[in-house]
Amino acid sequence: MPSLLKRLSYRVLTATMLPRLRAARALIGLCHHRFEAATGTDPIPGMAVTPEALARQIEVLSRIGRFVSLEEAFDPDPAPGLRFWLSFDDGYRDNAEILPPILSRLGVPATLFITHGFVTGEIPALEHDLATGHTPPAMSPDQLRAAAADPRLSIGCHTVSHRRLDVFNAPDWRRECAEARQWTARLTGVPVRDLAYPFGGRRDFDWRDGPGFLLQQGFRSVCSNFGGWNAPRRPDRIGAGDHTLTHLRRVPMIGSDDPVLITGWVMKMAARGCRGCL
Repeated sequence: MPSLLKRLSYRVLTATMLPRLRAARALIGLCHHRFEAATGTDPIPGMAVTPEALARQIEVLSRIGRFVSLEEAFDPDPAPGLRFWLSFDDGYRDNAEILPPILSRLGVPATLFITHGFVTGEIPALEHDLATGHTPPAMSPDQLRAAAADPRLSIGCHTVSHRRLDVFNAPDWRRECAEARQWTARLTGVPVRDLAYPFGGRRDFDWRDGPGFLLQQGFRSVCSNFGGWNAPRRPDRIGAGDHTLTHLRRVPMIGSDDPVLITGWVMKMAARGCRGCL
């Protein structure tokens, strides 16, 4: 049970941040990965959420804002209020089996960022899962194709191998992104224009040379996972001159179903990475 002091601090933070985010018509990206049967059973902290906790999170956050699709996330003049955009990374099988019924029941959209080699079977398991001995399966290509046909789901790119991009030389890094985008677009028959780079930290992306190459390949955005919120009228543009991508910031989500912790965590992570946006 969280301490009373922590709960109080989260309540204060929510009361402080929420009016400012609403006034700014802020967009907060929420990032999950996979599901677990019971809270705390996944060996990687923060990696999984129970279906019940995800539904609870959506219900709690829907009271203070509204959920929008990835396309709506690019709206430069949204209706007043706070917006949330839900995404799941990697391409685990449970994203195709458990997530769609939740979205349908609650009436919210989401985005799947797909690791190409994981879905094709070229990579039987992701490195961070192998390290723990817990290797949940990927969705199949047929499941991905069906997900792309779901009106509540949009599809993005998460590279071929899910390795940290800073371990590659430039040609290999570019191949990771380009091949994954092209394969996913061919399989699903939908445009794939958004990249969530693996691990999502500040040091996990080539901020200097990456934007120009991604633009050449047909991408429009790159998504991080280190917190912060997105300002619709002053989007974070990375690159040079007219050749810029949109940087969409996301909050790595927790697995809690406690309303105070859900809202407090989101407010905390939104404030942490805002770089003076407020």
